[in-house]
Amino acid sequence: MVGVSINNQNKADDKEQLIETNSTDVLVTVLPMKDELPMPLVADVRRKQASILFGCLSALFMLGCLVIGTWLLFDFINRTNNTWRQTCRFRVKPMDKDNDAPIFFDHGGLTAVDDGKNQFLKPVLPPKVQQEFQQEVNVDLKKNVETIEVPQIGATSTVRIIEDFDHNITVIRDFAVNKCFIMPLDRQHVPNPANLIQTFLAMMSGQFLPDNEVLRKTMKVQTPALTEADVDKYGPIISGTCPKEIKTYRLVPKTAEEMKNRRRRSPESLAFMYSVGAHAIMFDIDH
Repeated sequence: MVGVSINNQNKADDKEQLIETNSTDVLVTVLPMKDELPMPLVADVRRKQASILFGCLSALFMLGCLVIGTWLLFDFINRTNNTWRQTCRFRVKPMDKDNDAPIFFDHGGLTAVDDGKNQFLKPVLPPKVQQEFQQEVNVDLKKNVETIEVPQIGATSTVRIIEDFDHNITVIRDFAVNKCFIMPLDRQHVPNPANLIQTFLAMMSGQFLPDNEVLRKTMKVQTPALTEADVDKYGPIISGTCPKEIKTYRLVPKTAEEMKNRRRRSPESLAFMYSVGAHAIMFDIDH
């Protein structure tokens, strides 16, 4: 923008009349205008408010994405990483023919593991023993339960071992005699689900070899059998493994006096043996 000043030389003293209509001489002076006026204060405030609002909306959007992402990650972990399953092959020394001698007196440890494609992978350090047995290990971290499926080995039966850490019990389902046995969980020798997985993974990589000792326990059946209500107290996993159609008994350790008088194993006694990674556990059960 420019300013125009009109000066009449003939009437210099006339301040009210800027232009004389009869004059022929007109002087036009072009004056520069000042810089543009600053933005009004109201517009500046609105711009700041819009910036703050945009920042708040962006922060809320990022927070929402973080919450949704965390929830999805937790749900994924909760669905996929709560169970661990492997088929493991172990070796032990041959069974002794003497009924009074230990059936398994050496635990050679892990020799192979199923990679999930029905192919057995050899560990780095193979043990030097003679006889193998195979068991399936299922670990549920959410339910805090270990389930071990053990096939028949020599005089032993096909059994399912459940280590329930929430109820602090060990359950044995003997499929040969179609009975269930419940006893207190040996937390000293049976690792919890997370440690059991770590133990097997260490054995698979050859970083760890198990103890050759077999832990032997002689138990006796406590009568009468448990009622359906007694079994249901241990939750759906145990009641599903030991339904009301079969007998379920408690197992208690034999006393020192009973062990002293136990000269020979009864032909009706039962034997179970399974591995918990670090070592093997064997039960002799007398009726």
